[in-house]
Amino acid sequence: ADDKATLEMLAAIHDAATQIRLDAERAFLAVLDGSCRTPIGGLATLEGDTMHFRGIVLKPDGSAAHE
Repeated sequence: ADDKATLEMLAAIHDAATQIRLDAERAFLAVLDGSCRTPIGGLATLEGDTMHFRGIVLKPDGSAAHE
């Protein structure tokens, strides 16, 4: 959105820590070509200035997983 009113409304609900975690999770999925049809998941958490990340990739049939 380019209009000032919308940007101001979004700024009021924006959370920088959430954005950082979201960016990390999306980057993980993008690198592995993840989509809604691929069994890939990632979870980023922040503790102070430190990010922790857990990821998992599964075979489509669920018979094997790699964390």
